[in-house]
Parts: sequence; structure tokens; C-alpha cells
Amino acid sequence: MKHCLPIDGCIKKIFKYLNSENDHQPIFVNIESSDSLKKIKEELGISVIVKDVSDYCNKDDENPQLELLLEDLKHSKNNKDGEHILLTGLISFLKMQGGLALEKYLSVLITMTLRGKLVVLCYQAKQYLQFPDIRFERRIIFLEDEILRKPKILFINKKLNLEISNTIMNGIRYLLKNIEISDIDIITVSTSKSKQDYPNSLFKITEITDAYDALVLMDAVTELIPRHCGTNEQWDFALSLFSKERTWNHVFTMELGESVNLYLLANKWSFFNTDEKWLYFIALKLNGISNNWCLDYALINSNNVKDFEKNIYRSIVEISHDSKEFDDKYDKRKRLIKEMGKSLGDGAVDYCQYIRIKGSDIIYYLTDNTQVEKELIIECLCKYKYDDKAILSILKIVYPALADYLYDYRFNITLLDEYFQLYKYQKITNTIRPEFEELVKTQAIKREYNSILPFRSEKIEAIVKKDSYLYFVDAMSVEYLGYILTKCKNMELMINVTVCHSNLPSITECNKEFLDEFTREEIDFSLIKELDEIKHHGKDDFDYQKTKLPIHLIRELEIIDEILSRAKNQLNSDKYKKIIIISDHGASRLAVIKENTLNIDVNSKGTHGGRCCAYTPDTTNIEYATQEGDYYILANYDRFRGGRAASVETHGGATLEEVVIPIIELTQRTTEIEIEIVTRKIFVSFRKKAVIVLFSKTKLSSVSICINGQYYHGIAIPDNKYIIDMPDIKQAGIYTVDVYENNNLLKNGLSFEVEKEGSKITKLF
Repeated sequence: MKHCLPIDGCIKKIFKYLNSENDHQPIFVNIESSDSLKKIKEELGISVIVKDVSDYCNKDDENPQLELLLEDLKHSKNNKDGEHILLTGLISFLKMQGGLALEKYLSVLITMTLRGKLVVLCYQAKQYLQFPDIRFERRIIFLEDEILRKPKILFINKKLNLEISNTIMNGIRYLLKNIEISDIDIITVSTSKSKQDYPNSLFKITEITDAYDALVLMDAVTELIPRHCGTNEQWDFALSLFSKERTWNHVFTMELGESVNLYLLANKWSFFNTDEKWLYFIALKLNGISNNWCLDYALINSNNVKDFEKNIYRSIVEISHDSKEFDDKYDKRKRLIKEMGKSLGDGAVDYCQYIRIKGSDIIYYLTDNTQVEKELIIECLCKYKYDDKAILSILKIVYPALADYLYDYRFNITLLDEYFQLYKYQKITNTIRPEFEELVKTQAIKREYNSILPFRSEKIEAIVKKDSYLYFVDAMSVEYLGYILTKCKNMELMINVTVCHSNLPSITECNKEFLDEFTREEIDFSLIKELDEIKHHGKDDFDYQKTKLPIHLIRELEIIDEILSRAKNQLNSDKYKKIIIISDHGASRLAVIKENTLNIDVNSKGTHGGRCCAYTPDTTNIEYATQEGDYYILANYDRFRGGRAASVETHGGATLEEVVIPIIELTQRTTEIEIEIVTRKIFVSFRKKAVIVLFSKTKLSSVSICINGQYYHGIAIPDNKYIIDMPDIKQAGIYTVDVYENNNLLKNGLSFEVEKEGSKITKLF
């Protein structure tokens, strides 16, 4: 190999060749850098015609036609002496074809005889310019040059439709035109060609054939997201957005909205479409989340959006429900799921199937966010044994509305207080306790409600109906009063309840007399049908033959919410001063789950779920039945033969839950109620009982107070004062008082001090 010449010597030798008269064979100049190529072209100036191999590409994305190029070189002429041609790019293209192709065409070129002169610039081809025939050596010039780069080639599949920028060549033609003059290390070309089209290339060729790799090219942080976190279609979607914005952060801002904290975008989940949900998932994957453990868990354990939704639910499973951290994490997870809404796919269904691994502890891991979880909560109450205290404690956290249903409404009638509190616990656990059934049988005989409660018709007449509106609600007994009371408190409604009993049998046709007290325009019948469909016809698959679980209670409470919400809106409108809610009768769940049909002949078929039948003089005498007009009515949990079994709940009988019904009057809490304890310190002794006096700025009715869960009733005295005896308070200390009117909490946190009278005498000495 000859010694390398400096650039000036190289150019001098080229000019000597161009000016020679007899030399009509090409010379080859090896260069190592694009700077040298540019300088040679500048120095030769108008002395040569520059031809580039890319000029022989018929289309932008086709290989050059080398045979046509060789023919042109052989026959090209500008004058009688022929052309002086500087050929560029050919060697680079031949290197793409491989070593054999390069050697083949070099052998052809070096033996050509031309009419003019041909200078072939060879880019980084030193090792290939070695010929066995020493006669060729004089036609090879090696430039003394420094290799500044060895270009690599990156193919981007044209089907990806990337927006072409200055750094991306559009087709093979432009790759060849720039490969020797570009100063970048990787020449990127958008092409329909693939790496397989150049299997022997001496250049390192890599390719991008899918959207994910293209995104890595456009924003390097893409590599932080595993490819499996998206489908091909999802990566294609992302790439389409990158044609507008060049970074992920720009895409997130444009598509999801600006937010300093990605957690704040979680509440938009239910409004996101499928693509936006995936983008949000990717945003979290790239940026992480620092202030929500539940999202963190889901991100770490999820490879796609479906897993993400599933793991948001499952995040709590590995934490013990009695650990110190459980309550806080439970609350944050519940809040997150509620914010993300029902659009979390089938995550709740999957979760409720998976969480069964917890056995009797399932209930601690459920919330009231979804219908399927509410149903599973009720299933747990029916399947596993929890005592009443534990049930209430658990429900206050996992299903507050159901805990409100169990709220202990005070009838101030011992029988009703005990009966309905026990009834509610049995209803939600789908059981009948033996001691309770004995109470039912006792009352079936005694039927004490007749003596302790008035008929509904007696009380309807006394109600002030001016500026009032009536909701007629089917089959709503007093079992819901605790729930209604807590809801009214939250809605700042005052409630006044009159407890009475319906007519027998407890069916609608015998219990509509109160409607005559109102005009049709003053009555809302809209919710009668829905409750009737739920309780008596098994609407929404609540049928007892399909499910033994009392899941219908979920919808019952929702309907009550709807009634109270409507009532609140009507009172706010000032169109009405009072909303009245009246039911025709109640209904019994326990009579349904008892499933006991009497094996006796009553000479007629049972009706209304077998709770009553027609009465004839020949009817067999039954201890737990009563005759009313033309009906024979059961007051225990049996049923007569012949009647269609009840679907969900039943009525027509004379159990307390079927006949004890409320008249509810709702009004706005319009004035601020001011209540004070007149006697801040009282003295007690063996003979002197504890007594306090309350004062209210406004007149109250049926005043009572609660101290440590114990209730005491007040007696009105002049000047809006109320005296309250507390005979069982005997210990010295400070007592906290909550004040009620008709079960409405008016004031809490008042206090008074009790001191022993003997200690007062001691202090005097």
C-alpha cells in the first residue's frame, strides 16, 4: 500500500490526472471523513461534473440502477475529449450490498476505459482498494485523513407514518445522498426496505418496524416502559400523537390535561375513553406516584390497564385487617376507587371472587362502592357468625348505610324497641332466632299492639295538612325509622314520627283510607310500584327462589334515599312547608325464610303469600291466627296452603313488622335552636336524686337527653324549660349531654357537674 498523501497533495495529484492527455482510466481516492469529501469537491470546483449514485434511483425509495450508471460512465461525453466526472456515493451503496458486491464493481470500474476522466471518491474503503495487479496501484490515492465517525444506518418502516423531520431521510435515494456528507453517527431513513434486503451490509443496519421502537427513537424515556405494557394498537395510537408532540410529557398534557400531581387526575378515570385510560396508566408508569399507596401497588404489579384496574382492588388483600396500617390504607383505597368510579371494568367482580380466600374475614376487605360488594357483605352476614356488636362495628366502616339501617330507633315502648332491633339483625343475617320466634308467637296471641298503638286513621285526622305533600310508600314498616332518622339528620331535616298500626289484613286494599284526606295533586304514587316490584315480585333477581340472601335491602335503602332527596328539594323550593310519608302496611322477611306451610284444611286457599285466607264458620281454629271481617289472618311466621309463596317479603299477616307503620312528617330545620343547661352543677345524696333543667329559646315537644347511651325524658315547665330526672346518676363527675326532640338530635356536647352533697358540707369545715 502506498503512503497516504495530505489533502493538498491529494488534490494536486487529482488535477494532474485531470490534465493528462492520454490517461482515460478512472482513479480512486479513499477518504475517511465527510470534511475531506467536502473540501475535495470545493477544490475541484467547475473542473468536474459531480455525479452521485443517488441520481440513479428511479424512485425515492428504490436502489440505484448500477448498470445504467456504468453505461453512462462509459459513454458520457461533454466534448470531443469527454467529461471530467467526480463520482460520489457509489462505494457507500456497494458497502450496503456487501463485500462481494463491492469487490465485483471495483474490479469492473478499475478496468474501464473512458472517453473522459473519472475520479471515484471512496468513503472509508481502504481495505477494499487492494488489487493483486500492481499496475492498478498508480490509480489509487489514499488521503492522509482522520476517521471522525463510522456511520450506522437506522431504517424506520414507512408504514409507521412518522412525520419526516430534518434528521430523518425519506427514502434510500436521500440516504445515499447524505451518508457520506452527514456529520451524524446514525443516518435515519424512512423506507419500505428492511434490514433483510441488505443481509451482507458492511454498515451496521438497525431497523424500527413497530410503533414502540419508533417511540423510543422519538423520546428515549420510552425505554422505561416495558413493551408489554401496551398492545401494538396502543403503541400505534401513542405514535400518532407524537406526530404532533415530541415528548411523552407533552402528549400527557395535551390528551389528559395539565396536572402537577397525577393522582389528581384519577377522578377523571370514569370520563376517560379506553385510549385515555391507557395513556394515564403509561403516565403513571413513567412518572410514578408518591402520595397514594394503592396506585403505587397497582403500578408495580400491573403490565396493562386491565391488570391495573384489577390490582387497584386487590391492593388491600395482603394487609392484615387487624394491623395498625389497615384502617388508613382501607380508607385511601376506598376513596380512590370511588373517585375512579364504576368504569373500573370488572375489577369489582374479579375482586369479590378472589377475596373469598379470606374466609370469614372477607367482610373487612369490602366497601359499599359497588353493588357486587354490597351483596357480598350481606352474604358474609348470612354465612358467617358475627355477634350483633361486631356486625354494627364492621358495617359502620364497610357499609355505613346498612349500619344506619340498624340504628336503634327509640319508640319509648319496650316491646317495639326490643322487637324491631332484633328483627333488623335477623333480616340482614337471614336467620330466625328461637327466642325471637317465641316472642312473635306470644304477640300472635296477645297482639298487644292493639292496646299500645292507635289506628293510623285516628292520627291522620290530627295532622296539619296545609301546605303539605304526601308520599304514599308501599310496605314500609317502622323497621326503617332508624335509617330515616340518620339520613334526616345529615340532610338537616326535622322529623316527627307517629307510630300506629294498620288495618287487618295488612294488604293495600284494606289500608288506603288515609288517601281520602289529600287531593290527588298532593300525593306522589311514583315509588309505590317499584317497592311493590322489589318486595313482592322479586324484581332485579331478588326472588327468594333465585337467591336466599336479603340483597333486596340494598335497593330498599336506595329508594328511601330517593324519597328523602325529593322531599328535601320540595321543602327547599318553599312550595310546601311539610312532607308527609305514609305507608299502607309493612312486610315480613322472616315469614318468607321460615318456609313453613300449615298442613291443615282451612276450606279456602291462602292469599298474599299464604298470610291470610277467607274465613268461614268451618275454618279450623288456629292458635296463632285471628279473624277480621271476612279474613282469617296469621300472626306468626306460618303460611296457609294454596297461596303462591312470597318472592322476597310478604304481608297480609299480623306480625308487628306487617302491621306497625309510621306516619312521618318532615320539615326544614329553619331556625337555629339554642339550648342551655340551667343548672350547671347539681348535688346528689341518698335522698336527693339528680335533676337538671334545660332551657330552649324555641318551644320544643317530647324532649329527651342522652348520657352515656342512657336516655332520660323531660317534662315541660313554664318559660320554655324542661325538667329531667336522672335517678340512676349517683357518682360525682362531669357528664356530657346530647339533647333530642322526637328523636332529632338538637344539641350535643352540653355538660353539667355532679357533686356529692356530703362533700359540700365537708368543704365548709
